[in-house]
Amino acid sequence: MKTSDIVIVPKISKYEFDIRTYGATHEEIVAKYRREGVDVEVVLESHKRQKESLGRMRGYFGDNQFISREKLGKDIVRNTRFVVALGGDNHFQYVSHFVDSALMIGINSDPTTSEGALTYYRAADIEAILTRLENGDFNVEEWTRLEARVNGNLVALAMCEYFLGEAQRKNMSRNIIKLGDVKEEQKCSGLLVTTGAGSTGWYDSECKYLYPKGNRFPKTEKIARFLVTAPYTGKLNRPTVLEGAIREGEELTIHSLNDSNGVVTSDSLEEYEFGRGVHAVIKVSDNPLKVVRIHGCEHGR
Repeated sequence: MKTSDIVIVPKISKYEFDIRTYGATHEEIVAKYRREGVDVEVVLESHKRQKESLGRMRGYFGDNQFISREKLGKDIVRNTRFVVALGGDNHFQYVSHFVDSALMIGINSDPTTSEGALTYYRAADIEAILTRLENGDFNVEEWTRLEARVNGNLVALAMCEYFLGEAQRKNMSRNIIKLGDVKEEQKCSGLLVTTGAGSTGWYDSECKYLYPKGNRFPKTEKIARFLVTAPYTGKLNRPTVLEGAIREGEELTIHSLNDSNGVVTSDSLEEYEFGRGVHAVIKVSDNPLKVVRIHGCEHGR
């Protein structure tokens, strides 16, 4: 293995993002934070830690191995062996949308503020990580991804979840769901279909009305779970299919009856129209995300 086999995609900090977005100076963005009640020290300290992590990584790789989020494309990583997402869990999720067959490594650039549910390593461990990669002393996990077709058209694979419903959750989502012989028309705040990787996030928060202790399951399990969020129950509407499992070879079909601005979102990153009359079919993908596991170097959960 050569270090040139590795592409690193770093995340910029909130501070850097805001500086770029607002075209502000340091003094102007700090003043803006204070007006808005943002904890300035938390933002600046996180920025400092993320820059330190990036600096450590730059000590081991050439400049041409670092690809910004804005320039990342599937063509860039198509012939790459390893893709490193340097950032937090949401950044790892974003980078995964460009990865087909390469092996992914998640390095948490700020473990103080990032949960580390998907990013298992730290920049301080990069030397040990490279040694283990060089020696082939690592395992590869296959994390289940989801595949969806909207009106027959394939959309982006989801590493964590698809959301189907009204874009503004103040509006009632209306769907007809079908799995096997079970079919039901429902009103709710939208439908979530999740993988094991997604079962620690949005799904974990929403499922507590059915599973008070959560319902997390392994990232490698070849299964998806769907969940009806905030189901409406009344005299004429008594839903019974509030959640369930989609196993390999099975398909969940959702027919939209949304009146306003129905959407299907993949990992809250990519969005597709899901208005009245549109249907979506979701299943476990045949193309899992391949993730490097290096035991002894991991800090995430």
